[in-house]
Amino acid sequence: MNRLSHLVIVSILVSFGMFGCETTPSSTTNSNNSQSKQIQTQATHNEKTQSIELQLLKELDSFKSSSSFKTHGFGQGGRHYSWLSKVQEAKSTKGIGIKTKISLGELEALGQEYQRTGGQETDSTRWFRKRVLDPFGDD
Repeated sequence: MNRLSHLVIVSILVSFGMFGCETTPSSTTNSNNSQSKQIQTQATHNEKTQSIELQLLKELDSFKSSSSFKTHGFGQGGRHYSWLSKVQEAKSTKGIGIKTKISLGELEALGQEYQRTGGQETDSTRWFRKRVLDPFGDD
């Protein structure tokens, strides 16, 4: 199995592992009003999360080629561990949509791939970057 196929399989497994049995409670009284508020809240939350994804991607781009990242990667206590923690925290946020969870999972995988390659662009990093920006896009 080639490296890209392996990464695709790992990415899919990581993405599926992120989907817990989270449900959003619904109310039977005033269901239309409640559902409308719920949809508005989720839309606002998704917009905020999307901006977090882009912010984290920019942050990753800012340090992926640094000597400290090449030396220590995402080692706990290291300079870049907080980035990985932020991504994992965002992934575990309740109420975010599947697309956002997949995008954050791909972002985490992109960071780990940069760690493996010493910040170098490869076919794998380009693939993950594309999936971060458009998780359901055509390949």
